[in-house]
Amino acid sequence: MTQAITLSEMLQRNGHEAVEVLVGKSKEREIPEFFLKKVNTELKPFETPSLILKKNKKNFHLTKTILHISSELRVKNVSIINSAGQTVLTADAKNNRIDIASLAAGTYSIRLTTEEGIITKTFVKQ
Repeated sequence: MTQAITLSEMLQRNGHEAVEVLVGKSKEREIPEFFLKKVNTELKPFETPSLILKKNKKNFHLTKTILHISSELRVKNVSIINSAGQTVLTADAKNNRIDIASLAAGTYSIRLTTEEGIITKTFVKQ
């Protein structure tokens, strides 16, 4: 979200105007108040998957071997990409769960293909 604010400010400094900002939201994640105040244009929220990494939803530390995906969108397939840009795991997201036990500790991107398009998020496996 801070990237959207920065881009909007850069456009304004160079004589352009952002007419709309797309922002992902979900039941588990609300749009922060600072963003609503800082962005000076119309917002168009859209539903995105939330990565729920622990059942209690309080922590974002990936220490388990199952990645849980919560989304109102239908996830068709999933790709996990390592920091070198290599696809290290692909799955069809049955039951919205991905077994990541085979991955080494590190930073990864998860690419979710849905009926609405492609969504990419970053996570750390410990």
